Amino acid sequence: MEKEQHKILSYKTYFLVFLGLVGLLFLSILSTHVDFGINLVAVSLIISLIQAVLVISIYMHLRFASKMYLAMVAVVILVYLSVIVITFLDYLFR
Repeated sequence: MEKEQHKILSYKTYFLVFLGLVGLLFLSILSTHVDFGINLVAVSLIISLIQAVLVISIYMHLRFASKMYLAMVAVVILVYLSVIVITFLDYLFR
């Protein structure tokens, strides 16, 4: 087997990502107080998608993983997006 090398991130990187996640949390809370109309769900989903990308890429070390793991996550994201699109279409045509 090949010897894999793990990338070690500094505590500063983890802390900055944590601050970014907290900032996005407050942004999602504040977005509920702004009248986005029907776009509130889309705004909330975009904020949560950014949070998920940060957690997956930094805390779960997917950024440094093999291509197989990236492909599996891409498939999951495509399934997730297709379910969201189907849900929005169902909501739109009711």
